[in-house]
Amino acid sequence: MMSLPKKNGSRVDSKEAINPFLSKTMDWAVHPFKEEYDTIFRTLTVNSMGEASGMACMTPLLATGCNQDQLKVIWDLADVDKDGFLDSEEFAVAMYLCHQVRDGHDLPATLEEHLIPPSFKR
Repeated sequence: MMSLPKKNGSRVDSKEAINPFLSKTMDWAVHPFKEEYDTIFRTLTVNSMGEASGMACMTPLLATGCNQDQLKVIWDLADVDKDGFLDSEEFAVAMYLCHQVRDGHDLPATLEEHLIPPSFKR
């Protein structure tokens, strides 16, 4: 990738570094809570790809107070790549959805655009 010049003569690696509003995380509803969810995710056992299994995620997801039927739907929504595991972004989506349910919101039928993790957007 070509570096872009800065006013002081040094270089930056992307337009995003110059204009923070180009960031995909700006419109991700989960972003404000990601650090909190990452703290929980780091306590989980993950595979070599950095993904947690359903068993590994069970305790923190159950701790949100969602019932098993809600958690089944939440898992299906959050597992964006449908590989049966959650990476840190997918886990954050799951936790966000759990908290939305706890706060009285209905679960969406499909994962809405503002909930899709940045790394899954093209």
